[in-house]
Amino acid sequence: MPDDLVWRSSDSQTYLSEDVMAHLPANLAEFAAALSIIRRFNARPARLVTGDPNADELLSGAWEWKPAADPRRSR
Repeated sequence: MPDDLVWRSSDSQTYLSEDVMAHLPANLAEFAAALSIIRRFNARPARLVTGDPNADELLSGAWEWKPAADPRRSR
């Protein structure tokens, strides 16, 4: 079982870095990385952790952001 958890963790990390973070605009990737240290958050903790006064806008905009088409997926 522990080996299975390591595989899942590695697979999740690869997915996040290659399929999610790599396609985010730089400001949103930096914002997401700063928030990754806390488990749950809303705009107020996001502002405190990131120091970004526009955290509420970034959070609401993140749900609306659509990645560009990935050419690797069209094969």
